[in-house]
Amino acid sequence: MTTDLALALIESRMRDMGYKPDEYSMSFRHYVLQGAEQREIEAYSEFYFLEHDPDDVNIKSDFGLYDLSFHKSNELKYEHQGLIQIQNLSGTVNHLRFIQVILKTKMQK
Repeated sequence: MTTDLALALIESRMRDMGYKPDEYSMSFRHYVLQGAEQREIEAYSEFYFLEHDPDDVNIKSDFGLYDLSFHKSNELKYEHQGLIQIQNLSGTVNHLRFIQVILKTKMQK
């Protein structure tokens, strides 16, 4: 995945779900994971789009799995939401880059 592809995918997905560009915002998130580190992200009203193809990492969420080393998987997911569980499978530092899409809440009149 490239940044341009991720941005195009985000625009398409948000439009398909009925969101206009002014109803969400985007933020770049760069996580630095120490060797064998595990981390959880609570993303229930937001989406995380993996912006590259990292090695030695396992990402699980309500949307699916991303793990290049898991040979039994028939699909890798680059879009994640809900409880996102990340594990660095390497003994060294690993970097993850996401584009975070935050849904704006609408004020009731």
